[in-house]
Amino acid sequence: MRKKLMIAIPALLLVVAGVGGGVLWYVNGAAQAAVDRHIANLIEENAYQEIEYETLDVHPNGDITMTNLHIVQEPFEYTLNDIRLSNFDFNSEFPRTLDVAIRGLELADIDPASADPQLAALATLLDNMNMSGAIPLELDYRHTYDPDNAHQMEQNVRLYFPDSFTLDADNVTRGLPPSTYALMSEIDQQDPAQAQAQVMALLAEVEVPSLRLSLQDQGFLEGLLASAAANNGVSPADMRNLLVSQTRNAYLFLPQNAQDIGMTIGAEVAEFIEGGKTITVTLAPEYGGKLQQLQQEVMGAVFTGNFAQVIELLHLDVVTD
Repeated sequence: MRKKLMIAIPALLLVVAGVGGGVLWYVNGAAQAAVDRHIANLIEENAYQEIEYETLDVHPNGDITMTNLHIVQEPFEYTLNDIRLSNFDFNSEFPRTLDVAIRGLELADIDPASADPQLAALATLLDNMNMSGAIPLELDYRHTYDPDNAHQMEQNVRLYFPDSFTLDADNVTRGLPPSTYALMSEIDQQDPAQAQAQVMALLAEVEVPSLRLSLQDQGFLEGLLASAAANNGVSPADMRNLLVSQTRNAYLFLPQNAQDIGMTIGAEVAEFIEGGKTITVTLAPEYGGKLQQLQQEVMGAVFTGNFAQVIELLHLDVVTD
């Protein structure tokens, strides 16, 4: 039986967190009703958009599976074919542990000439990646949450598009309780100036001790270069050589005190553009990643033109292999 609900996809991965520990022992309609009830409550509180799913099952080991999760989140419309939630902490209002695996994505037809800039950009990107319709996407998400340690959250995400790319992301945050996400959703609907003030207040105690992004090219760059080359009337090889040269020499346009680090980063990015490589960006900011303190020093360094100090404060590292 298909269920229509109001929800946004970012909340989907965590929305069943309100289900009590009793769900672990029920593999029947009562368990599904409990999940639906808690989903509906969260949706009503946050006023998310419509979604419907084909099946939802709770297994004896506590795993939850869903199929054909159809989402209309204007201006986007898509379906996630198979979802499994495991390692689920049923005993907490917000799960202290959670693993999510998503397999398969179906996109509604997108008009590249759409008046909506987001849709037009997505259509162009998908065309460059030679993707449309049913896509064998694989998305794995995991988090551990410790509310007693300043709401520390450790998150790991892996996104894989066959014959295109693999993206891995890991981060640690503190000072950002789960309730903050709902507040920020409400703030987004307010006056921009008021919203900015409230966001800054919310982020005052936030810390980001570490962040790592890793992108492995498995054909993604080749598609982008081919499209760019066609638009500029040159061969893909010439376009690649041009971009490599421009990236390697971009440091020349930086202030003198930032040219060394600019040269180093440019060389790593240029190597990635050559194709078939993996580029990894890591941050391990000073002061344990406390945003309020970092913002003051980073902005001070920017205003004085000391960009090298910005790199030092963030402990930014870029490596291609």
